[in-house]
Amino acid sequence: MSINKRNFAHLTSRINLLDPSSTSRRELLLLTNAAITDLEQMSLPEDDRRVALNTQSDDDVTRLALEAENTLSQWRHSLRETYMALLDRITTIPFQSGPEHQSELAKVTQSLQSSIVLLKDLAAEDRGSIYFQPFKESDIGRKKLAKAIRSAHEQVGNNISEARPIIDAEMTLAYRENLDKYLDEQFPVTHDDELRPTLNHKEALILAHEFYDTMDSHSDLPDCATRIAAFVCECQNAQRFNLPAIEGIATAPYWEQRIVENFENAPLLEDYDHLMFRGSTLQDELPVDGVLRTLDNAGRAMPLNPANPVIYYLDDLDDPEICQRLIELGQTDENCILVIRGHDGTPITVTNHSPDIPDTFRVVCPNHAGMVVRCPNNGFDPVAAGTTDRLDAINKAAQMAPRLIDYQATEEALERISEKWRSLVANSTPSNSEKLSQGIEALTKELQSVSPGIIVPEYSADANAGAAQQLVDALIRTGAYENSGISLEMRLPNGAGTVMDAEPPHTCITFHTKEDRATTDIEIKSLSGKQLHYLPNISTHEANEVARKAASEHGNRTGIKNNYFPHGFMTFHLTEGGEQAHSIGHWISDEDRKALTEKTPTQLAHSKVKGEPLLGAPDRDAQQQAIHKMGGTAAMIHGSTLDDFDLALAGEMALSGVVMLEVDAEDQFGCLKFNMREEAYYRLSNEDLKRHLQQKIVLSDAGEKLQEQMCSRIGEGHWSSAISDMDRAFEEVELSQSESSMRVS
Repeated sequence: MSINKRNFAHLTSRINLLDPSSTSRRELLLLTNAAITDLEQMSLPEDDRRVALNTQSDDDVTRLALEAENTLSQWRHSLRETYMALLDRITTIPFQSGPEHQSELAKVTQSLQSSIVLLKDLAAEDRGSIYFQPFKESDIGRKKLAKAIRSAHEQVGNNISEARPIIDAEMTLAYRENLDKYLDEQFPVTHDDELRPTLNHKEALILAHEFYDTMDSHSDLPDCATRIAAFVCECQNAQRFNLPAIEGIATAPYWEQRIVENFENAPLLEDYDHLMFRGSTLQDELPVDGVLRTLDNAGRAMPLNPANPVIYYLDDLDDPEICQRLIELGQTDENCILVIRGHDGTPITVTNHSPDIPDTFRVVCPNHAGMVVRCPNNGFDPVAAGTTDRLDAINKAAQMAPRLIDYQATEEALERISEKWRSLVANSTPSNSEKLSQGIEALTKELQSVSPGIIVPEYSADANAGAAQQLVDALIRTGAYENSGISLEMRLPNGAGTVMDAEPPHTCITFHTKEDRATTDIEIKSLSGKQLHYLPNISTHEANEVARKAASEHGNRTGIKNNYFPHGFMTFHLTEGGEQAHSIGHWISDEDRKALTEKTPTQLAHSKVKGEPLLGAPDRDAQQQAIHKMGGTAAMIHGSTLDDFDLALAGEMALSGVVMLEVDAEDQFGCLKFNMREEAYYRLSNEDLKRHLQQKIVLSDAGEKLQEQMCSRIGEGHWSSAISDMDRAFEEVELSQSESSMRVS
């Protein structure tokens, strides 16, 4: 179905006339959905799935990426994403929205209005739109249709099968009686040749088909065709519109053939339906400039070959010709960049890693570092089988790729999660503890999704350490810190682990340079540690060449340790006889990767950065303050409900990390209680510490009334007062015990 230019103009006018201060949720939802429908029904030119870039240098590539402009299809995708986001915002507003929601409605209205210029620009490029409204969609037709529906309902009620003939009969009569009015509305007579519209073939068929449907009888084919020809010619002669320049369109034989074909499959009729929105393409989601930025972000170890790259968007991997592109990658002289859709739906770029290393590809996803994977071409037959093998290897590499480092984005994400936690605790009560529990679980998953953007602290810089500390603090706030079953997946340093585990080096080379630096001992081992060669006293100048040739006897991949990151190996492809070595990347076994990157919250907290504890050691004042707050916790939650002896007992337990909700000196172990980690007192602000306590209480087994009382005391309490009350209780008990001792003596 194509968009109607008149309906579209009416829609954009309605949107522009909206008053942001008084727009209703219902109207905004209706108009946004209508805009999406028209946007999807526009027939816009398809993008070329092969894009050849005329570049020779890195500067050329940078310039092209900066100057690249969106295609019409990409603009549609972008605008549709905007509209879908607006719908999400609208649907979060309650149906019975009040004045407090008008601000958000106004913002959405303004966003919708600001999109109209682009929407109109896209509509101007629509190849399949029609100029006029069919009778049922016109102002006259809609009124008559509403009347016909009411009439049918009065006669047969809600029986649709009986109502349809009644409605059709009334609409046929309405068309005949109002044909001149309808034509005046849609095609007013004009003597100005420039203003008079010229119908396209599709519009002529729609107009003729509607006229044909309202005839009394369709039994006399030649007569029906003659009447259609007379009708369209009469409209043209009356200067309502011009007929399209199609041979015979003003004659009965032409329309006789169209009737036989049910007004379909007409010769010369261009069908643009395939140009309507059929779902986002790879090129919509990752335009040319996005491809170039993605590859540029892969890192210095994986520079893009700037010599006339050709980008292929492989949307349909069921197409044998497209499959062939994937199989032939790296085997032709063309500098190919393939874009495919991963198993999870995200775009993946695939390029040949190096012309000197056969069947080895570089896999890079947007906002991720690059990975290197080897996909040998074993003479795949049929092509599809080889494609499946390569796709599986490529997808596995994409899943292993670490996220690009963006400390600011990571810290902002952690702060948003912490704010969500504060809001969650503030809106939780003992009666909805299940909601709090579910919320904490969801926030824990969010924290786990953030951790892959943080480098393992042992091999990171100060900026990364700040993000790691912030993650630990967020884990402490939510209580996830105490859950040893939680695993945090972190990332390796830039450049580490870029080669898939399935492609280990065949040999490992170690150079032992002598003190005089003139000679070097070379040791070559297998990956399992078996010594293959020991070559002493080799000239340092010749050491690399000697090592290459010796290692090549045992395979074409060798590795060398990296001093900064002593796990895994920098790997190289050796040409025949070890004449040359070409860098592949850094290989690390999956076992070592997991040991380094998978941490529990406490393991992360106890990590070291440059030999120093990640969380640092609190100074003496901070230690004293934390100890005071630990003891003061008992006074904070119990208030004046305990005598000095019981409060002192609860305080002593709190100092050991156990918070008693019930105090019974005779049954301390049977009392309701929960554990508090010492780190919470060091790391959390006073207010967050109070929220953390409230969370613990609401999730405890204490009764709802007791929970409410304790949470209320915490909310109204102050740490200074609680610490003072605790100190007083300790002093009173100590004084009482001292007096008792004196009396006994």
